[in-house]
Amino acid sequence: MSAVELVQIHPDPLERISALCSTHPSREVGGVLFGFVQPGYPVLHADHACGPGPAAEMERRRLLWDPSYVVGYIDAITARGFTAPIGRWHKHCTPDLRASAEDRVGAAAFRAALGLNALVDVIVATVHDEPISWAAYLCTAAGYDRITAELPDGVQG
Repeated sequence: MSAVELVQIHPDPLERISALCSTHPSREVGGVLFGFVQPGYPVLHADHACGPGPAAEMERRRLLWDPSYVVGYIDAITARGFTAPIGRWHKHCTPDLRASAEDRVGAAAFRAALGLNALVDVIVATVHDEPISWAAYLCTAAGYDRITAELPDGVQG
């Protein structure tokens, strides 16, 4: 996955992420992205997303996932064999799409925990808890670099 230049966010995860952003006003929320790499193309498809779980701790600038929920969800999805964890997503409660130091450290730790060579990290910027823009970063052992995020309507972030 290291040559990925674009992540396409399919309608299902887009709707799920948007709903979770609206459901948790003024709190950072996030979860796991699932998907696949399109063979022969530098495109990553995000076709499913989950939230942080019922016991997650969500604050305005901090999110701690419910580890039991997230691990169970990953196990259940991957057991189907259709899709695999490819990254994570989270909301910023501001219009700022820049990745913080905590974002970079969290992405690197999650990449290592999943045993992935590369992981996509999607940030959703919100105003009044409605997603207004999206950014994607590719986290590898070599760094954390911005890539293009494409939504179903063709809008790129």
